[in-house]
Amino acid sequence: MNNKLNSLPKNEIIRKKKEFDRIFSTGIRFSDGKLTVFVCFGNEQKAGFAVSKSVGKAVRRNKVKRWMRESYRTHKHLVGSHVEMVLLIREWDDTLNYFSLKDSLVKIINDINKYNEYSGKESNNSSD
Repeated sequence: MNNKLNSLPKNEIIRKKKEFDRIFSTGIRFSDGKLTVFVCFGNEQKAGFAVSKSVGKAVRRNKVKRWMRESYRTHKHLVGSHVEMVLLIREWDDTLNYFSLKDSLVKIINDINKYNEYSGKESNNSSD
């Protein structure tokens, strides 16, 4: 049974450097100890995943990206429909695993939703 709510189609994944750079430069940063999320409001729902080389070799970085994609895929229904985000891991932490990453993402999504409700952000073009 194909559940479209929990799918992550390719058109919802940010892949182009230009899009990553735009979100890094204009987005709002939310962070906890493990995960940093850059968010832009007012566009379609998309997500990008990035892991710093300081995390380790390619095998570990790819594993962390798989964890991030799966965490996002299972919790994207909590995110507003007009939110673009880039999830970023900068450093390896021995406590980092799928479950801690998922918990961090849920906490940050709640922070994003609180920020969005409080500020009434509809797009990045509104003044702060």
